[in-house]
Amino acid sequence: MNSYEYLQEEAREDGVNVIDYPFDSNRIRGLYCDGTVAIRQDMTTVEKSCVLAEELGHHRMTVGNILDQNDVANRKQEHLARLWAYDRRIGLSGIILGYRNHCHNLHELSECLEVSEEFLNEALECYREKYGCYTELDGYVIMFEPHFGDGKDIERTLKIIYLPGEPEGAIMSAAGHESERRLVLMVTYSDLFQFVIMLCAVITLVAYFTHKK
Repeated sequence: MNSYEYLQEEAREDGVNVIDYPFDSNRIRGLYCDGTVAIRQDMTTVEKSCVLAEELGHHRMTVGNILDQNDVANRKQEHLARLWAYDRRIGLSGIILGYRNHCHNLHELSECLEVSEEFLNEALECYREKYGCYTELDGYVIMFEPHFGDGKDIERTLKIIYLPGEPEGAIMSAAGHESERRLVLMVTYSDLFQFVIMLCAVITLVAYFTHKK
C-alpha cells in the first residue's frame, strides 16, 4: 500500500470516513467535519496523503469550528493539527531516514518520504519554530538553516551530522564521504553544540544583511 492508502486505513480504524469531493474553490483541498474527511478529488496521491494527514490531525487534536483563523485559540488548534500531520508523515525520524538513504536535497527527501515539497517545507518551518536552529535524535544533530531564495521568501535547508555511539553502518554521511565521518569523531557533544549555535547565528546574520542589500 502507498502512504495514502495507509492513512485511509488508519482513518477507518479511527471511525473516520474519507471521501473524494469536487470542491468548487481551488483554495480548498480538504475539510473535516463530524467524523468525515472530504479530500479534493483532482489531486495526486501524494498530495492527498498530506491533506488527509492534516485533516486527521484536526480529528485528533481540535475541537469545534476553527475556520476563523483570526481567533487566537483557533490558530493554536490549527497549529497543533498541522504539527500532528508533520510528525505523522515526516517527523525527525523521517528526516534521518532520508539522510541514511542518501537524499541530497529537499526534492529527493520529499520523494523518499512520499510527501509534497510544499508540505516538507512547511514541516521544516514548523520544526524550526519548535526546536530552534537544531535538535538531536538518536545520535544525529539536525540543523534547520534559513536562507533567502530568489524572491523575498526564506527557504529552508537541512544539515545533519552523525555523532558516534550508534551501531556501525549508520555513520556514513548523505554524500558517503568517509572523511566526514572521521572529522565528526574528533569533536565532543559540547563542542558541537557550541559550534552549531555560533554557525546558526552567523548564517542568520549573513542571510539578513544579504537580503537587506
